[in-house]
Amino acid sequence: MSKSPKLLFIGLDSAEPTLLERWSNEGLLPNIKAFQDSSAWTPIKTPPGFGNGVMWPSLLTGVNAGRHGRYFINQIRSGSYKQFLFSEDNDLKYKPFWDALSKAGKRVAIIDMVRTSLIEGLNGIQVADWTAHDRSGEARSWPPELIKEVEAKFGKDPFQGCSEVKHDRSGEEYKVVRDNMLERIEMKTKMSCDYLKKDDWDLFVTVFADPHDVGHQCWHLHDANDLDHDPDWVKQHGDPVKDIYIAIDKAVGTLLEQVGPETTVVLFTGPGMGPNYTGNFVLEKILRKLEGRPDKFGIPASLIKKLPKAFYRPLSDVNIALMEYERSTRKAFAVVHNHNSGAIRINLAGREPKGKIKPGQELDRYIEGLTKDLMAITDVHTGEPLVDEVIRISDSYHGENLDMLPDLLVVWKRDKPITAVHSPKIGELDGPFRTTRSGDHTPRAVFMVRGEGIETGEKDAVPVENVAPTITSMLGVTLDNIDGEPLEIYKEAALR
Repeated sequence: MSKSPKLLFIGLDSAEPTLLERWSNEGLLPNIKAFQDSSAWTPIKTPPGFGNGVMWPSLLTGVNAGRHGRYFINQIRSGSYKQFLFSEDNDLKYKPFWDALSKAGKRVAIIDMVRTSLIEGLNGIQVADWTAHDRSGEARSWPPELIKEVEAKFGKDPFQGCSEVKHDRSGEEYKVVRDNMLERIEMKTKMSCDYLKKDDWDLFVTVFADPHDVGHQCWHLHDANDLDHDPDWVKQHGDPVKDIYIAIDKAVGTLLEQVGPETTVVLFTGPGMGPNYTGNFVLEKILRKLEGRPDKFGIPASLIKKLPKAFYRPLSDVNIALMEYERSTRKAFAVVHNHNSGAIRINLAGREPKGKIKPGQELDRYIEGLTKDLMAITDVHTGEPLVDEVIRISDSYHGENLDMLPDLLVVWKRDKPITAVHSPKIGELDGPFRTTRSGDHTPRAVFMVRGEGIETGEKDAVPVENVAPTITSMLGVTLDNIDGEPLEIYKEAALR
């Protein structure tokens, strides 16, 4: 007979903490409400300017982005002007915390942890990208045959790894999206309960991706202030975001029923979700204007799409080559990033092949001037400033892989939609802003932990890098060479 795990970690990927609090207080999420009331909980400081793609790798490695090297699914390759598809298995520079636990002889089970590498030879099991948000590769596992067993018994992801669409969804399609997410939650719950019983785990981790997907895809059906809100759909079918959160609450309750009082339980949620307001769609135009260049460069994508398919790939490759050449002639250029902030790469001498800005005083002066120009940008319609802050990455992050990150982040004011911008230097610029996502991330996240010897109540906010060493310390293992430190949450060392 297996025992209850020593520590159970339940992750709610990108569930919005303010919604959890509101619906808990309204009685819609009784299991999460009861858990928080009996736990120590702390707001988590998420990495400044970055989003989900940095927060989770920082959580699971205990180091900041300048060390683990990940910030987005597509990144600029240092020493070039090329973008590459980031692979967590190959490109993440630090191992997740359960690697240290495994090497210390702990039995671990890791189910769909977000943005992580698969650890081969693990003392236990790992399932990666089975029912995850925007999986980075095929569903895979350790041991390798495990994923076939899981999919045969519990099913495959109904979204096949991605819930995005390239066209407008119909009302009926949104109902299917919601129902598929409910199906995934049930699959993940049944699978987790089954494997909880299969071994004497020291650590069992399971993460639900559905708050992430429903937040991106269905925020306009939740938020009555959204320009695309459809009150008739909601009247007929309900709020899909609320439906997913209620189903997640039921899943949390079911998982908690599987463990005894001797199990310490962690519940983590974040980074949150809100309206998808951004100025990223116009950032490259802003930078081009500031350098006195035309708004656009290359073959218009709208033209390429109208041509026969035989021409699409060759012309797209030509466009990429033109973009890389043109970047080499610039002082700075925008690189793709989450909508919460725009990302800028400076064409730095000694780092880029044809760098234009020299490190040192010249770089400092350039960043000071560019920051001033960006802070002067206003909303055409209201005249209000649109940039909340410009973050210089080297001021907020550190490490041997800092060059894998952008140089600047432009953090937008996101209280209303951004459609057109203005400043004395750039004049007036507009979109269009095209996206299939009506919701995007907020920086809010919460860490809750319940167990013997843990003092309940709210604690001071801490960096997300503290989560990994907190979990390993509860299991008697110390992580070396990290940025975080264990939380002070115990009256006594309950799990030693």
